Amino acid sequence: MKRGSLLEISRSDQLQLMRPRLSLMVGLAALSGYLAAPTPHSPYAALQLTGGAFLLTAAASVFNQVQERSRDRWLPRTCDRPLPSGRCQPRPALQLATLLALLGVLLLAPLSAAAAGVGLFALAWYNLLYTPLKPRTSYVLLLGALGGALPPLLGWLVSDASPLAPKAVHLYLLLILWQIPHFLCLSLRDDLRGQQLGLKTVPPSWSQPQVMRMVRLWAIGLGALLLTALPLPLLDSFSGSLGMGLLGICCIGSALRRGSGQTPRHWASTTGKILHAVLAAALLTISIDPLIIF
Repeated sequence: MKRGSLLEISRSDQLQLMRPRLSLMVGLAALSGYLAAPTPHSPYAALQLTGGAFLLTAAASVFNQVQERSRDRWLPRTCDRPLPSGRCQPRPALQLATLLALLGVLLLAPLSAAAAGVGLFALAWYNLLYTPLKPRTSYVLLLGALGGALPPLLGWLVSDASPLAPKAVHLYLLLILWQIPHFLCLSLRDDLRGQQLGLKTVPPSWSQPQVMRMVRLWAIGLGALLLTALPLPLLDSFSGSLGMGLLGICCIGSALRRGSGQTPRHWASTTGKILHAVLAAALLTISIDPLIIF
């Protein structure tokens, strides 16, 4: 086997580098944008779009892990990843990321050149702007959230509908408001060790209780946004609107729970899982809403 080759990476390590759960979530976000658009849909285009978004997200994840391998070895949550643990070298990881990005663009380009361009822009935003700025400014979390809100736009562009439609804007805001508490929960799970490594995704002066308060505030904002689906004509069906409202109540409830007896790390782990479930359910609701007849 050629040294420094992609073939050096085991299947399990390739999968870990791609972070399939996150990549699938982003693929679902792109799919929800496509299915929510008021235009005819093709099941083949839906699969192609989801696959393209999945592959580009996986590529961004691998590039990110190459960039942050030195810091990742000091964080309990990431120290066993293939690169910081030494099971994988940067060169084959870069080859894997490049291959994934190329395949993602090849899937998106036949559907929409604009969607493929936005996908590459999101990749560059994450790896060339967000990641390098993490040790430089506390505004980087908002910058990352703005870039992370682009996946639904891919779906909307493939559908050839207006990307400024109210339902599309609601989707973008949903992704933005979800990402901030998500990243803050990750920092709490790392016991804010990122502050010691010079990362400013959480301002250096913030304590764990302060970060927990910010998670609560952003989660309440996310819940309020979900609740707007009840009075506003964002979804076509009453059941879909009701489902989004219930998810909003669940999100606000998770933000207000005290978590008595839990350490900040365990509280963040539980809250993060709830937020993941809420987002997945919201994206699924938006995706199937056109099929609901009541």
